[in-house]
Amino acid sequence: MNLAQRLSGMLFGERPIEDGFRFHTTTSGLRAITTPKGYQYIEQNPYKKWGILAQRGHKIAWCFNPHGGGYQGGGLLDGEYVQNLNRALSSLIALKTIVSVQKQEECSNA
Repeated sequence: MNLAQRLSGMLFGERPIEDGFRFHTTTSGLRAITTPKGYQYIEQNPYKKWGILAQRGHKIAWCFNPHGGGYQGGGLLDGEYVQNLNRALSSLIALKTIVSVQKQEECSNA
């Protein structure tokens, strides 16, 4: 099991918190985990921009830098680390839209 899978499991309650990691909730009630090096992963708010994906069961967490707290650009998506999380989520939305349109076309042609 790689680090991304372990982090995702700890953050979303599928495995126990390992030594050196710290689990907590944010002021808005979101789950968060801090790594031994100080990086913080915070789950996707289900009511914000990418929330629809979280509502549909995708496990999304954003990575924040320990040196200033800014967003790193990457994060976790369904147990895998993604370098550009915004791009990956945009692609996932586009793919789901294409599949939805194709299913609608199949139903109307039946």
